[in-house]
Amino acid sequence: MKKGMALVSGVLFLAITITAAIVVYELGMPIIEKMQSAAIIDNMKSTFTELDSQIQEIASEGKGSKRTFYLNLEAGEMEFNSSKDWIKWEYETQSPVISPRTAQWIGNTIIGSNLETKAYRSTCEGTNCYVLENEHLKVYINRTGSASSFAQLNTSDILMGVWLKDMNQLLGMESLNVTIDNKASSETGNGYTGVQRLGENLPYATAYALMNTTYEQYYINFTLESGADFIIIRGCAT
Repeated sequence: MKKGMALVSGVLFLAITITAAIVVYELGMPIIEKMQSAAIIDNMKSTFTELDSQIQEIASEGKGSKRTFYLNLEAGEMEFNSSKDWIKWEYETQSPVISPRTAQWIGNTIIGSNLETKAYRSTCEGTNCYVLENEHLKVYINRTGSASSFAQLNTSDILMGVWLKDMNQLLGMESLNVTIDNKASSETGNGYTGVQRLGENLPYATAYALMNTTYEQYYINFTLESGADFIIIRGCAT
């Protein structure tokens, strides 16, 4: 009878030990995956930084210079775009190694997540504008004035239009009016518009307008994030 009890106790102990090991293993998997993903991304960051250095060195040597660069692709996919002069490496991971819609610039190398937005200069119905564009929207911002030469501004003229790419049509809207404390004097004045960063492969793009009015001087920021089908509009004091 005692031998039977000892055998059962041993079996129970073994089962509990195995269960505990499985729980610890499952809890540790996200950490292990994150460490593996972080190592892969850090390796590619170093690779691209070195590649950029090599390209800059070759460019400085003039026509006919060349190098052989060995690239070890552990994971992800590589894309070469000769028309835009960039090399893109894309890697999908479930681990939160890089925060969504963030980017880091190291020389000519961009490391980030959700880099699907771009900002560029264009025209809209003959008027100079900035365009913020992602997968779903094209946002047209009036391009006028500069930091050294203010232009007359009315808040209703800043946002010129929004093109809905998914529906292939213009968003129906008459205008956007911005006021402070519901004061009409804060709607008009002088100032200029600009963009925080021009280019492609951005996590988000922000255009801004400096409003210098008789009531208050302030900024209006228009932000379009990668993957978003809406615009974030914020006001802030200078």
